[in-house]
Amino acid sequence: MRTIVASLLAVAFTFGCAGTPTTRTHYLMRAPVADGVFPEDAPIAIALGDVDVAPYLSGSGLVLETGALQVHAARNHSWAEPLDEGLRRYLRTRLSSELTYSVAENTTGDERPEFVIDVDVDELHGTRSGTARLIARWRIHRFDGTGKPAAFRFAADQPLAQDGYAALAEAEIALVSEFAAAIAKSLRSSLPAGAEPVSGTDD
Repeated sequence: MRTIVASLLAVAFTFGCAGTPTTRTHYLMRAPVADGVFPEDAPIAIALGDVDVAPYLSGSGLVLETGALQVHAARNHSWAEPLDEGLRRYLRTRLSSELTYSVAENTTGDERPEFVIDVDVDELHGTRSGTARLIARWRIHRFDGTGKPAAFRFAADQPLAQDGYAALAEAEIALVSEFAAAIAKSLRSSLPAGAEPVSGTDD
């Protein structure tokens, strides 16, 4: 399999040559919104707390691994918004869809949640072997600080469908989708009994 690194760096070099028009491409991280209505009166109040990314991901450019402990941030291929904000919106949409009730976007609203999800993304970039990699952690804890938090870790690689930054962005979004599903699964196992909505009743 031809590595993505040579292809992407060749593209970066081409656009960097004098006299070559620069084309900037921005990628939007958005989860598909499921049809239907999510009840605002959820059986239990859950909110996203901190959604933090590693400092090397704080710029807008998509990041590519170029060597051992070496990365390159693209100048002409970037996320359309700060990565932490895109992740927050994506995770909230996917979690609300998975749980079938609304998850609050943050903890600053008038109504205080009972449970909070804090997320840390340690790695999100293309690798030299032609995959996208996501390594992240999350924690589920009570808003009032009582009880013992539940901590989890996610690590996965996603092969790129083809060479190019567009394929890298698609692979990274696919990984974030898997990550959201893992968080939803952990919520189902961590929340108190009776917190999940009951479906298929005969009432």
